[in-house]
Amino acid sequence: MGFPTKIKEVRPSPMDGKADYLEEARIDVRGMTCMSCVKNIQSNIGVKKGVSSIAVSLEKNEAMVCYNSMQTTAEEIADAIDDMGFDAKVKPRQKDLIARIHVEGMTCQSCVKNIESNISPKAGVKEIKVSLADKEAVIIYDPELTDQETLRDQIDDMGFDATIPRESSIELEFRPFELCTIIYKGS
Repeated sequence: MGFPTKIKEVRPSPMDGKADYLEEARIDVRGMTCMSCVKNIQSNIGVKKGVSSIAVSLEKNEAMVCYNSMQTTAEEIADAIDDMGFDAKVKPRQKDLIARIHVEGMTCQSCVKNIESNISPKAGVKEIKVSLADKEAVIIYDPELTDQETLRDQIDDMGFDATIPRESSIELEFRPFELCTIIYKGS
């Protein structure tokens, strides 16, 4: 009809029952010696059925894989890497932690948005919600990439008085699709 068109790929969430069931796995990979090994694993495993993405880190001796659990398993992916001449095994899933940081000195919603926008992109931060009324920042984070003291320091460095009253552990199984969209740091 003469109108410009744009097609946007939409991937439904696993919660609506129609999605590719994306899960993530960390695979310990031993025997890599150079970036050719990294590229070899990424190019060969990245095209396997069910593999959505793979990022291999020579420094960490691991591969972060996002895959469709209806088409393959983390163990099958590790076996495929093993068949390439490397020693590969699935790492146990690390539980994310919640830091509840008490924040004094917030006066308005601009303070809330300022903290959320500055802390959200930090390494290891999965989600942050700041409440002006409760004087609290609730941060879900990966303990392999950051810790609650670092997060508290980052908020404190913004000019707020931040303290840590408590911490608890949770699994984010209710959001497996979002975990696969996190950029793998360290590759």
